Amino acid sequence: MILGIALSLGAALGFGTAAVLARTGMQHIGSTSATLVSVASSALITVAIAFIYHTPEILALPAGVFLWFLLAGAINFPGGRLMNFTAIRLIGASRATVVISTSPLFAASLAVILTGESLSLLVGLGTLAIMAGVMLVVTQR
Repeated sequence: MILGIALSLGAALGFGTAAVLARTGMQHIGSTSATLVSVASSALITVAIAFIYHTPEILALPAGVFLWFLLAGAINFPGGRLMNFTAIRLIGASRATVVISTSPLFAASLAVILTGESLSLLVGLGTLAIMAGVMLVVTQR
């Protein structure tokens, strides 16, 4: 459990840092070019690491499972990153990342609908708290 929390915090640090780096980089290029560079570089690194450590598991993936991950990657990386970078360019890294932090709302809702997961009271309350915080930040002038 502690390792999972530590990895989650590491991911949050990475996403936060990436938003600031993207904002800085997009002073010189547009969102689409930034997305291309970002997706291409992260794809190369991810493919290399995945095949170095997990070649047998990757080659053994059933076609249906592979297609689910292919769909997730097609939505998340180019689509999500392009919208993320465009939002950062338009409203700044701090506001955009706060709005993007509403992803637990969508993840929890889709998990209940698509995978049959149950939504506990604490997860529901936490999701509402996140939404309230986002509304405060976005409407702040």
